[in-house]
Amino acid sequence: MALPQRTDPGFARYTGDEKPNIWAEHLADHNTLHAASVSDTVAGVSFVIGSESSNTINVGIQLEDADGNDVAAVGVVQAFLSDDSGGLGVAGTAPDTSVLIGTDGAIIVEYTTDIAWMLQSEADGDIDINIIETSVDTWFLVIVLANGTIVVSEAITFA
Repeated sequence: MALPQRTDPGFARYTGDEKPNIWAEHLADHNTLHAASVSDTVAGVSFVIGSESSNTINVGIQLEDADGNDVAAVGVVQAFLSDDSGGLGVAGTAPDTSVLIGTDGAIIVEYTTDIAWMLQSEADGDIDINIIETSVDTWFLVIVLANGTIVVSEAITFA
């Protein structure tokens, strides 16, 4: 007795000599979906800390996806200054002049004056802030990701 043959659209019939590589097809589909899902999801941050100039240090923040690429969408993160290189705790004192947005992004909410904020990036994941301090001090900028992970900058030191 012969088995009925499937004839529905999309069903691939293979002859005895062909060996379908369904895992390669599945992996290609998975990679396509993965790339689409991580390209706009903030999973990391990189920092560029500028040199002090006229009592101001600019800190560039780049939001990154799970693959370490720049995000290609607007992102929102929580941020605060810390006195601790591990990001433990909020700074005891704020910069004596101010913390302002630079040319990229926006401060959506300021929780504590010149210490803690909700920041929004531009459409390419860029944010930068200017920290203005007239005396000698050091802080670390801490970014809190949506999953609760923190990313801590190198020292931001005013001499």
